[in-house]
Amino acid sequence: MDFFMSAEREADVRDGESYARKKISPILTELLNPIVLDSDLKRWSFISIILSDTFLPGMPEVIKLNKKNMDLDCRIHIDHDRFKEVGEREKIEMMLDAIERSIKMMSKYKIIQGDQDILHGVLTEVRKKLINTTE
Repeated sequence: MDFFMSAEREADVRDGESYARKKISPILTELLNPIVLDSDLKRWSFISIILSDTFLPGMPEVIKLNKKNMDLDCRIHIDHDRFKEVGEREKIEMMLDAIERSIKMMSKYKIIQGDQDILHGVLTEVRKKLINTTE
């Protein structure tokens, strides 16, 4: 399974978002690459939305599945003001929490519970690796 990660963010959180993404994305990509899900999901795109209230109304949370390619696109909000104020470890935790929310939202497209459990397990492994190394 392929994993892609990006962001819609304001300039004032660019460095923090980039830091957290560069820590999370390679590990998730490596762990997900060999996995084949029963739901036939081929690609999971996660886009964090870290925008202030000025811009947030134009960027709703979205989860959509391209059934032809079995690509899942998840665009999930992360609280801009809080993200801007917390340290590096907390930024990683906030992003991992948003990724976890996107897994929970997958049931909308009938990604079976067993597959969601596999993804949760991978995310738990990422969380353990990153939270332990940033303490």
